[in-house]
Amino acid sequence: MNLPIRKVLFPTDLSERGNAALELAASIARDNQATLIMAHVLERFQPMVSAAAIVPPVEQHEREEELRKLHPMDPEVPFEHRVLQGPPATMILKLADEEGVDMIVMSTHGRTGVARFLMGSVAEEVVRKASCLVLTARDPLHFTAEVVAAQE
Repeated sequence: MNLPIRKVLFPTDLSERGNAALELAASIARDNQATLIMAHVLERFQPMVSAAAIVPPVEQHEREEELRKLHPMDPEVPFEHRVLQGPPATMILKLADEEGVDMIVMSTHGRTGVARFLMGSVAEEVVRKASCLVLTARDPLHFTAEVVAAQE
């Protein structure tokens, strides 16, 4: 079975580990002559208060600049950048649906146990709720193919 892949979504938290799957996403886009959409989600700001001061939010334009530095190594891969605001998994899923994305390729942070329970997992929620294929990569050296077909 040959699935048509015209759009690949690469959500990133802009960390080194979060960007680990970029070239995997780009190679899938290249091999399918698809467009790569690189996206970063800013969570709604909730100030962290300490005895010294309130920590200000990261400015959206700073994150946009950081995201714009990302690009596929292959210059033939068409790509776009998107910065969204809201709950990460919700916004990733919304963008995927609005853009008619055929595949989401994203890194996971590999949290387990209590850390995963307390922090939740954006990747896990995307895998469970996406209406398209999802490929997760656990770290830059070990890509773990967890391709999940859309559950109807």
